[in-house]
Amino acid sequence: MAEEKIFYYYKRGWNRRIVAKGRAGWIATGVWFIPFAILALLYSLFMPTLAGVWGKATATVLFLVATAIWCVLMFRWQIARADIIDLNQPDGPKTKGK
Repeated sequence: MAEEKIFYYYKRGWNRRIVAKGRAGWIATGVWFIPFAILALLYSLFMPTLAGVWGKATATVLFLVATAIWCVLMFRWQIARADIIDLNQPDGPKTKGK
């Protein structure tokens, strides 16, 4: 049995948009934000203890790299569980202004 899709993934040209589809999508998004909240909390607690510019710069770069990895993983996970709607298709859904 196929897994139920809990997100919508809209595509139009270079524009991409992922939207939660009901309660399950919002809960999954909230669960995905827990690791980021922990990462941000640790960064904010650890940062004042560092001495010198290089220590703070290293911590900031590591935080940004970890955040980028987290973003890519979350987006790939969401896309794998999304109904893909291509708005460029001639028979695609009609939208205002386009």
